[in-house]
Amino acid sequence: MARGYAITDINIVLIHPCEIIRRGIGALLQQYGTKHVALFGSCEDIVSQNGSVPADLVLVHYSECKAPGSVRRIIERTGARVALLAASDSFHNDRYEDIITRIIEGVTGFLDMNEPINVFLSELEDVAAGDIVISSRFAGNIAPRVDSH
Repeated sequence: MARGYAITDINIVLIHPCEIIRRGIGALLQQYGTKHVALFGSCEDIVSQNGSVPADLVLVHYSECKAPGSVRRIIERTGARVALLAASDSFHNDRYEDIITRIIEGVTGFLDMNEPINVFLSELEDVAAGDIVISSRFAGNIAPRVDSH
C-alpha cells in the first residue's frame, strides 16, 4: 500500500516535453493519491489554454522555462507554486545554472527526477507546503560559478 503523502488534496499541473515521462510521472502522482493531475507538453500549452487552469503546484521540466518571463506567466495563469524538474543521472547530467534568479522569479522547487520515489514525493509535499526545496544533487549549483583565467 502506498504511503499517504500530503499531495492528496492538491491539483498538480505537469509540464514535460516527453509524453512517456509526462504520463509516467502523472500516473505515479495519481497512484499516490493526488487529487487531480493535468498534463501539458510545454509552457505555451498551459498559457494558451482558454479558461482557468486550476493548480496548487506546477511541475515543469527546466528546459521548458528558459524563455524570460515563462515562470511568471505560469504563476499568473495558475496562481500555483512552481517546481522545476531535472535529471542528475550521468546520461542527462541536467544542471540548474540559475537557481537564485529562478527563486526571484517565483520558482520554489528544484527537484531531481533521479531521487528515490519517497524522497521525490516528500520534496513535493514540502514545495506544496510553501517551502523552497533544492534536491541535494543540485544544492552545489546555488553558488555562482567563477571563471578562472
